Amino acid sequence: MTAQNLIELVLEESPLDSASIAEIYLDSALKEFCDRTGILRSRVTFTTSDKSLRPTLTSFPTDVIRIRSIDKAGVELVNTIQTSFLKQDNGFYYVESNNPIQLFMGFWNGSNDVAFEASESFNMIYERSARKFATASNGSQDFQQEPEIPDRFHECLVHRACERAFKLNPDLRTYHHSLWRDQVKEGRKFANTNHTNDKYNVKIYDL
Repeated sequence: MTAQNLIELVLEESPLDSASIAEIYLDSALKEFCDRTGILRSRVTFTTSDKSLRPTLTSFPTDVIRIRSIDKAGVELVNTIQTSFLKQDNGFYYVESNNPIQLFMGFWNGSNDVAFEASESFNMIYERSARKFATASNGSQDFQQEPEIPDRFHECLVHRACERAFKLNPDLRTYHHSLWRDQVKEGRKFANTNHTNDKYNVKIYDL
């Protein structure tokens, strides 16, 4: 369904009478769905530019939700790490700064940091967020665009938006929440089996 279709559904099924508010609720639902399911995944390759303790990898994606794995020449260095403040995990250093996100890499041999050489290449698989609701790939607003998630999960965005719209009606709020919750569970299964060749353990969030 297009963004316009989804907005119209929210207006039909909820007490909302503002398309702009419906769009905000749908955009929030889309971000939340991607975060909770990890359904959108991408691969990127980096090459270190110089030899240093923790080489900074430039052009780091800005849509990263969660790093799934890092490998060097096909050898996995670390898997399933959260982007957060500077940490050390299995010899892999990583950090998130506000803009842009930067990744710092280096090994810990038990007593000292060990730097990587210049021009070493790394592959990263990561979960990413979808483009803003009703936004085309070039960044322009387009209500004929479809959300990046698979079609089968489009309607769950409507249920999440309706759940928030029915603040004063507990029964209908609960109804839409249960439909949203079920689709999030299905989204996790889809992401872990159908969406990639590899299986990943997705962190379970409170719904």
